[in-house]
Amino acid sequence: MIKKICDIIKTELNLPTTNIWIYNQKINIPNDNGTYVIVGILSHKIVGNNTKYESTSTGLNEVQCLNLQEAIEVDVIGKTTQVLDYVNYIQMALKSTYAQQIQEKNGFSIGYNSINVVNVEEVEGVSELYRFNITFNILYATEKSKAIEYYNNFQKVALKTEA
Repeated sequence: MIKKICDIIKTELNLPTTNIWIYNQKINIPNDNGTYVIVGILSHKIVGNNTKYESTSTGLNEVQCLNLQEAIEVDVIGKTTQVLDYVNYIQMALKSTYAQQIQEKNGFSIGYNSINVVNVEEVEGVSELYRFNITFNILYATEKSKAIEYYNNFQKVALKTEA
């Protein structure tokens, strides 16, 4: 889902591909006046784990569904005050019609009430970078299905009697 979040931000802010990254791609931030966005996953939490069984014409399928909540982190950095605008634009991008269409198409949901913005410029010390951290939650489910061997432990069995 993180690639979809990058796509939403890139498309809504009309960012070049070179200005938005997924965290830990080992890219050095250019030393220019551009504004850059880095998207990463802070945490991953299972909120539901279900298994059901479906009969098919060929046997039995086990269907497992995992419901997940991920905390997403977006860092916006740059040397100009354009960063201040980007922080607001990213929040609007996450609630845009395009974002809603991407969520519906890909089966996830952005928790709009969970959006939090923190000024983290002090981390950079005297490097004179503007840096803001935006966090929010997304919810989604993933499912897998596989054929399994059917086992019936309720089957009647004839008992042997001793004579």
